[in-house]
Amino acid sequence: CVMCSVAAAPQNEPTATDAEIAKLVETAEQSMQEESWPDAVEAWQAALDAAPNSAEIAYNLGVAAYREGRFDFSAEAFERAASLGDADLAASAMYNEGTARYADALERLNQPEEQSATTPQANEEPSEDPIQEAIERHKVSVKKQGIDETRADLLTKHVEKEKLSFRHSVLV
Repeated sequence: CVMCSVAAAPQNEPTATDAEIAKLVETAEQSMQEESWPDAVEAWQAALDAAPNSAEIAYNLGVAAYREGRFDFSAEAFERAASLGDADLAASAMYNEGTARYADALERLNQPEEQSATTPQANEEPSEDPIQEAIERHKVSVKKQGIDETRADLLTKHVEKEKLSFRHSVLV
C-alpha cells in the first residue's frame, strides 16, 4: 500500500497534509489504472512535490514516465527513489533505472543522426556510451539484489546484438 508507506515515512518539511497527499496518490493510481500515462505522470509529480521524501511516490512516478515513453525522466525518478528508499525498494529502483536508461539509449541510437545530435540538453554532457552505462547500472543493481550475474550477462549479449543490428541497418 503506497499510502501506508508514505504516511509512515519520515517527511522533512511536507508541503501538504496527509489527506492532501492521499488524494494526490488516489488520483495518480486512478490514472495508472486507466493507462492514462501523461495524467499519471502529472499526478505522481504533484504527489512527489507534496511529499518530496517519499521513495514510493518517486518510484511510481518512474513507472508512469516509463510507460509514457519518457525514459530519461523515468530513470531520474527511479534514481531518486533509490536514494530515498529502503534496501529492497532501492534495489528495484536501481534495476528499473538501468532498464529506463537502456531504453533511452536504444531510442537515441535508433534516431536519425541529425535528431540524435540535438538530443542532449544544453546543460548536460552526452554519455560516451549510454548503452554501456545502462549495462553497468544493471550489473550494480543485480549485485545489490543478490541475483545471479547470468541475468546481467544476458542483457549484455542482447545489447551487443542490438548494436550490431543497428550498425548493419545503417550500412544497408
